[in-house]
Amino acid sequence: MASQTSNFCIDAADPYAQTMWWKDVLEDFRLTDEDQNPGDEECGLEGPNGRYLLFLKVPEGKTVKNRMHMCLRPTDRR
Repeated sequence: MASQTSNFCIDAADPYAQTMWWKDVLEDFRLTDEDQNPGDEECGLEGPNGRYLLFLKVPEGKTVKNRMHMCLRPTDRR
């Protein structure tokens, strides 16, 4: 099955802060929703290629490396 990335989900204690930080670092990315606020459970950025970075609130603290997963979308099926 051929696939392409749809989005990258990154665990975060503070999704809004992470989104704002990465927005400043990645100049070609823009907010997925201008109404994102501190305290939101999910915040994100959209890249120029239509890919998303989603920062998701998790209850547990960080104990090891950052946790991230890719969401894939099939390209060879309808």
